[in-house]
Amino acid sequence: MILEAYIHKVLCSFVPCSHRPNTWYEDLKLEHEEVMTDLQRLQNENTEASEKVDELANLTVFYRGLHSQVLMEHTQLKEQVAMLRQEKKNRTEDWVLLKHHLEALKSMCEDQEEETSDLQTQQQQEFERLEGSLQVLLKRKEMITQEKDLAEKLQHHFEVYWMKIEYWMKIDPQDLQFIHHAALIPNRENHNGLLGLS
Repeated sequence: MILEAYIHKVLCSFVPCSHRPNTWYEDLKLEHEEVMTDLQRLQNENTEASEKVDELANLTVFYRGLHSQVLMEHTQLKEQVAMLRQEKKNRTEDWVLLKHHLEALKSMCEDQEEETSDLQTQQQQEFERLEGSLQVLLKRKEMITQEKDLAEKLQHHFEVYWMKIEYWMKIDPQDLQFIHHAALIPNRENHNGLLGLS
């Protein structure tokens, strides 16, 4: 409306309104309508452009915020990746150390098994040696028992023999000669039998 009044004022300043031809006025009016239509279209386009600019501005703010969030998450992910790498490194070092300890423990177990096997072998050999010694001692004991029994028998026979000797030694020789002749002992063997020496 302001532009329309301004154009009308300019036209009237050059051509008096009372002296204008009707045809020229109509043409000017048509041009004015076209100009106003174009102006309205431009205003509409300007409004749409302003709305699009506002929309783009809002999108820009949104994407800037989204970009900042993505950058922050990216930074956090980098830190997490760094932490995971460090943890992996630590776990790898722990695994190497644990593997070393396991190998050492395995070696110790193998050495212990060898020592146990050697000890068992020594114990078996010692047991066999002791068993052999026991058998020898049992045989010796058996021999000693037999010798003791034989000694006891010999001692018994010797005591009986000695008692007989003592008995005959107490008899008077004349009585002994008398007994000898009375028994008519023909030989020494019978005499020995009489004396109980057989």
